[in-house]
Amino acid sequence: MASTLTNVATIFQQKCASQYLGDGAQEADNDLAATAGKREGISDGLLRTCVVPQNGTGAAPVITTAATRLYEVVVVSAGSSGYLQLYDGATAAVGTTALTEVYFFAANTTKAVRQHPGNVDVAAGFTTGLCVSVATVAKASAAIGTNVTSVTLVYK
Repeated sequence: MASTLTNVATIFQQKCASQYLGDGAQEADNDLAATAGKREGISDGLLRTCVVPQNGTGAAPVITTAATRLYEVVVVSAGSSGYLQLYDGATAAVGTTALTEVYFFAANTTKAVRQHPGNVDVAAGFTTGLCVSVATVAKASAAIGTNVTSVTLVYK
């Protein structure tokens, strides 16, 4: 039986991309490579998506409409600081839909956040989907001055 080894391919893509990013991205990807296999056992299926999120009020881009667990988030910010907003849902309206997770990022930096699915604090994951946006305040919908360059998510 042939295997596509999507976990290996996803981690390789992420590690290659991190070589061009700021502090923290390479370390997060090394940790991802070292721990993902332990968390997933023989299961495969890690995915990697890179998007430019909704900046302020509007519809947040949909990453997936399936239940998912987040392994890593990398925000590459441009000229403004702000908050990355993550929603559990197949759709999300910025400023209206309840937030699931929020991460601060500074201006002109790379922010890498690793999560370890299987730990009790992140076991629930996103039950109905995953959408992303950015704003000036953690629980608001005001657009930041300069939108982020990209948000990369590694999930299953």
